[in-house]
Amino acid sequence: MESHGAIHWRRKAPMTVGAVMAALLLGAAAAPPAHFETRLSSVADDLSTRDDVLGEGRARADLVGNQLTVSGEYKGLPSNATGAELRQGYAIGAPSPAVVGPLQVSGGRHGTLSGTLKLTKTQLTAMKAGWIYVQIESEKAPDGNLWGWLLPPRSAGQ
Repeated sequence: MESHGAIHWRRKAPMTVGAVMAALLLGAAAAPPAHFETRLSSVADDLSTRDDVLGEGRARADLVGNQLTVSGEYKGLPSNATGAELRQGYAIGAPSPAVVGPLQVSGGRHGTLSGTLKLTKTQLTAMKAGWIYVQIESEKAPDGNLWGWLLPPRSAGQ
């Protein structure tokens, strides 16, 4: 015959395990996102493209799980922005044709960019290594007007 205490424990055990599991799941869901940012700048291929790739901007990205949300602004383009995308380079500062996904731009010579993408495991690894960058295209620079590699913010003293 079971004692009253044993019966009481058996009734409470499933609720206790459920409460612990819920706390663990909520704790994991509440983990802070990883933040990344970049300064968007132009780099002319040669003297013939120098006047077509002017401007500047900033972009920010928040990574929660495998979802990346990007936002930013740009200004000073010599022609209207026609599009933007995230690309995966070979290293920090090394561009490539590998497109991660499209971003939306408001258009014009100054405006905003935004987008949300789900990253693959390979892209997540590249993101954390600093190999993912923003590229804005314009009418006069369809192969890229502004670029910036998304990096975690540096702490003071680094």
